[in-house]
Parts: sequence; C-alpha cells; structure tokens
Amino acid sequence: MPQAKGAKTSRGEDTRRRILERTRELLADAGPGGVTLDSISQAAGVAKSSILWHFGSKEDLYLAVLDEVMARFEAMAVAEHPPDAPPITRLRGFFLDFAALVRAYPGGSRILVGSLFNPELMARVGEKVAAMYRRFRRSLSAHLSQGGCAVDEHVAAGVLGLLEGVFLQWHIDPSLDMEASFNAVADVLEALEKNLGPNYS
Repeated sequence: MPQAKGAKTSRGEDTRRRILERTRELLADAGPGGVTLDSISQAAGVAKSSILWHFGSKEDLYLAVLDEVMARFEAMAVAEHPPDAPPITRLRGFFLDFAALVRAYPGGSRILVGSLFNPELMARVGEKVAAMYRRFRRSLSAHLSQGGCAVDEHVAAGVLGLLEGVFLQWHIDPSLDMEASFNAVADVLEALEKNLGPNYS
C-alpha cells in the first residue's frame, strides 16, 4: 500500500532536521574544517546523496545551520524583551542573549568565523551570507525601534558590529568575559542617555 504524501513529507522533514542537528553538533566539536559529508552522513544515519538532496552542498548545509542559529536568536530576543521595555533594557538583554547563544551553539560561531575568513567559500556563498545579514539587520532594527525609539538599519549594523567585535575577540581569546563586556557597554549607553536627557532617543 503506497504511503500518503503527508507521511513522506513528514519523514523528509524529520531527516532534514536530523541532518541539521547532527551537523550543528559536529561543528560545535570540530569546526567547519573538521566536518565532512562522510562524518555528517555517519552521524545522521543518512546517505550523502540524501544530504545533498536536502541542502544542495556542504556549504549550503553550513549556512542552513547558521541561519537556524540566527533565527533562534531573533525569536529569543523578541520573546524575552517586549516592546514596552526601555530601549536600553532591550539592548542590554539583546547583548546578553547573544552571548548566551554563542556559548550554547559554538558550531554556529565557528561557521561564521570560518566562512568570513575563507575567500574560496565566500566566493561561492557570499551573496547568501549577505542576504542573511540584511535580513538580520532589518529584524534587529525593527525590534529595537519598538516602543518609540527609532533605530534605522545603519544603527542596527553598528550594534551588530559591536556584537561581532566582542564575539571575535572572545573567539580568539576565550578568557574574555563577553557578558562583562556587553554589560559595560550597556552601562555607558545608559549613563549617556541619562546625561543627555529624554530628547536623546
């Protein structure tokens, strides 16, 4: 008796999810340079052809993992920091959520660093990474603009640059306390806001 189409779709989604999860785990342990299609195939219990059918290439699979991590961050930031919270409170929470996510998903961090500093890889997937960044900046701008404080995409790019700058230093030197760095920046911004008055925002 042939299987229903819904069952096939569900099984395909389960396979795709399993490939993503196992790839994220492998990347957390070994980084992009230490993960192959063979190791992903073995960890996920699927054929390499199945991985390529779902994702097209190993690079696109890495980007799917990174995109998933960024989407989780966006969802977490929106859920945990409502628009009626003061802007500096939302920004501080955003910083600390980022630090927590980096620690929870080191594979995503390694993909980002590995991708940006790999010219051959960026030549193949650079536009996809750029599109992810554009979407992320727009989402960040919209989230930080809620509650009456206008934040355009340029400001969002600056905030993202601060996040990545602290992250990159931590990636190079894990003794850096990301949370302390982000809290210190938020403290300075909060002091500036108080000194400059309500018209500042």
